[in-house]
Amino acid sequence: VAKTGLLVVPHEHSIKSDSIGTLLTKKVGKPVHVDRLVEPEIIGGAVLHVDHKRIDASVQGALKALLNICLHPLS
Repeated sequence: VAKTGLLVVPHEHSIKSDSIGTLLTKKVGKPVHVDRLVEPEIIGGAVLHVDHKRIDASVQGALKALLNICLHPLS
């Protein structure tokens, strides 16, 4: 059974979903089709959704994590 994923990128000239699909197919040993969605608010990087997993390598995600640390410092 083929898997599907979604690659969220900040602009049209970002990472191509075909490249990610090819890499994931090699990794999991099954065909993986990845659709692409442009969302400028992620600023840079990319967010990948496959099955019920989310890999956030976006600038927006990093900034949110930094803000969270600043608001809730470690004890």
